[in-house]
Amino acid sequence: MSCGNMLEKLQRKLPNAEPRDLDDFLADAKSAILNRLYPFADSIEGKQLPERYNDLAVRIAVYFYDKQGAEGEAVHIENGIHRHYEGADIPPSMLREITPFVGVM
Repeated sequence: MSCGNMLEKLQRKLPNAEPRDLDDFLADAKSAILNRLYPFADSIEGKQLPERYNDLAVRIAVYFYDKQGAEGEAVHIENGIHRHYEGADIPPSMLREITPFVGVM
């Protein structure tokens, strides 16, 4: 799935979102995955997201979109609706899908 296909998939999942916002969320998701994938790299500049993580990038971008306005929320209960986020950032359950790349020092 190319970047264009990832954006199309994200637009299908979030049809009412601004395209500019979706680009930002997708870029942030890719950056988060690359930072986790290369934990000891001085920079992720120029590194490409492996195709196996494209679906995860879309899911993280949807997560970022859904958390707008409630970024740091830990628990929220209102009129029978319960919201709880694993933390203020990307849930560890999503990040566990990433296998960090480690080289020889």
